[in-house]
Amino acid sequence: MSFSSTAPSVIGSDVDDYSSTLNNSERGEPVDVPDKQDFERKYEEQKRESRTEEDLSNEKYAANPFNWSKKRKWIVVATVSCMMLLNVVATMACTPAVPQILNDFQTQNPSYSILLVSIWELGECFGPFFLGPLADHFGRLPVWHICNILYVGCALVSGFSTNISMLIAFRFLNGFVAAPLTLGPTIVSDMFPPESRGTALGITNLMPMTGLSFGPIIGSAIIGQGKSWRWIFWVIAIAVGGFELSSIMTMPETHRATLIRRRTKEESSQPDRPAFSLIVLLRAFKIWLFYPVALVMATYYAILWGFEYLIFTTLTEVLEDQYGISAEGAGFCFLGWGFGFAFGLLVGGTGSDWYIKRKKASRGSIKTQDRIPPAAIGGVLTVFGLFLYGWTAQTKVHWMAPIMATAIQTFGVAIISISSKAYLVDSFPDFAASATGAGSILMSFCGGLIPLAGPPLYAKLDLGWGNSLLGFIALALTPLPMLSVRYSRQSQLQQKPGRGL
Repeated sequence: MSFSSTAPSVIGSDVDDYSSTLNNSERGEPVDVPDKQDFERKYEEQKRESRTEEDLSNEKYAANPFNWSKKRKWIVVATVSCMMLLNVVATMACTPAVPQILNDFQTQNPSYSILLVSIWELGECFGPFFLGPLADHFGRLPVWHICNILYVGCALVSGFSTNISMLIAFRFLNGFVAAPLTLGPTIVSDMFPPESRGTALGITNLMPMTGLSFGPIIGSAIIGQGKSWRWIFWVIAIAVGGFELSSIMTMPETHRATLIRRRTKEESSQPDRPAFSLIVLLRAFKIWLFYPVALVMATYYAILWGFEYLIFTTLTEVLEDQYGISAEGAGFCFLGWGFGFAFGLLVGGTGSDWYIKRKKASRGSIKTQDRIPPAAIGGVLTVFGLFLYGWTAQTKVHWMAPIMATAIQTFGVAIISISSKAYLVDSFPDFAASATGAGSILMSFCGGLIPLAGPPLYAKLDLGWGNSLLGFIALALTPLPMLSVRYSRQSQLQQKPGRGL
């Protein structure tokens, strides 16, 4: 397996300069003669970089992350997955403590109960604008370590908040610097070829997505022991800090361009990377503008994720009102949500790789749009789960019925998640962090705003018709994956991912 490369040619540009100079000279125009030594220096640098890329593309070259041992790869996957898990747990751990928080700060504004959770998603919406391009330029590890240290600081300060506004502000900052959620899938994709990438992404996301259901359980356990809600944030800060110390010792760099620059620098005294330009921060907008299929798939997943987040943030209140389940007991009812997502990730990841291998065997090549068709199946399951959840909760069928419905919903959304993320990584191999970041921006935007519609939606339409409205919207979006496949086949632009970024 070899790396793809879209590196610009230094030699070609200098040859063009000499040709232009020659033409101007023949016309009698004044010319600036390029420095021969400068040309030879660039020529030697280009040869060294080309030789380094050839070495990294060699299937036997140890520095190529594709060629690392399985043990080394899965140690990295485990570290990344654990850090993603802690970040996700932190997102939801405060959910059972929301009434206690509002009481301590002497406010009963119902919007705060949703905002305390969803503000994190808004932070994640802005963070990837910076984290993705920075990781594609400076490498994964510098961004990873700096953000994790800042994360620990924000979590500690959240526990010392003196008012609700301060807590919400630092919850936002915590989401902003949550690098593992943006860089985790990218780091894993750096190590696995397309034929096994879906399974690796599914396993990586297994613990984090299950952690969404563990978060309320952990929060319930802490406040159930008589501890203040502040200990939820302090425990998270201690855990993340411990894993960050571990990752400093065990995490290698996986970014191909950074590995190439490092080896080139060993043979040259020249700077190891080009100057950073703020224009690269607009890369997410370029992906949305020039690659409509990437925008459609990311938006489709983001909207359904927003629906799931709406249900997640209101599930405790629904179970308390409809079934009389306590806040502590309601935390365990999130297990259905988590198990559905976990099973969906495993099925979606292995199914995506199976489909990719089948396509490669039949036509001899892999196309990026081959990641999309499984999302159509996930969409149908999500629609069914939304209708089932709304009407079983509305009519007060046994409490296990709406829990099973949430499992079906999350199973479908998990399949769409794998399809969307694998498609973005496969389409933009040289800018994988920026591509996954672009998807995370939309996902976090919908996850932060759509849940705010939950309380007024249920107050106006109740659970049955409220969730039916979500189901009808999801049903209208169901054809998008197959339409995207059809557009991808016709679009020549989609066959040249990364151009213009």
